[in-house]
Amino acid sequence: MYLDFQVKIPTESAGITRKKIKGTTYIYYAYEHNYNTKKGYTVPKNTTIGKCTEDDSELMYPNTNFLKFFPAEELPETKGSAYRSGCLRAGTYFVLRKIIAEYHLDEMLGDIIGKNSGLFLDLAVYSIIAENNAGQYYPDYAYNHPLFTDRMKIYSDTKVSDFINSITRLCQIGGAVESVLGSAIEEEDIPKLIGFLKRQEANGKFFSKAMQKEPVANTEEV
Repeated sequence: MYLDFQVKIPTESAGITRKKIKGTTYIYYAYEHNYNTKKGYTVPKNTTIGKCTEDDSELMYPNTNFLKFFPAEELPETKGSAYRSGCLRAGTYFVLRKIIAEYHLDEMLGDIIGKNSGLFLDLAVYSIIAENNAGQYYPDYAYNHPLFTDRMKIYSDTKVSDFINSITRLCQIGGAVESVLGSAIEEEDIPKLIGFLKRQEANGKFFSKAMQKEPVANTEEV
């Protein structure tokens, strides 16, 4: 499956080759090289990582193989501004927006999540309106519904997936702490927890050692 955004094609020196099939130029990457004793030379194993755009030979539409073999490459977080429907379905959105405003959920989420709070609200409203929590269908919803993100940005599938994974990880960490304490963590408990962990580091890197992690330099004392 090819993703719906464009990236720069990696350099030829990275094992990149091009092959034109029925008018479309596909980009291949040699991810492995094996020496063939019978032939006496190295044979590469290639896989497609994208297909070249029609208007720029330096850009391509990547597929999931590109994300696998080039995880460090910079990906666009938002889709183009033209990627919106000319008619937005706003009825249910306005009702939910009123409820969110009355309970100050947007403000609370802003304090907790920060700049991605709008995306969090969009995903929550999407699951209610569409009665679906499958992330792969969110771009279709975002195409023809108003959004809570700044300037109603439509984020790419990769950005949405990374965001959901980060929220899941934070929930797992919070759940682990609460399971040890045997009670829920309140907002006022968070500075206490951070202070305790910093003291453990200052007193002998105990937290880093317990987690088997390299300690961060210049840990502040609390």
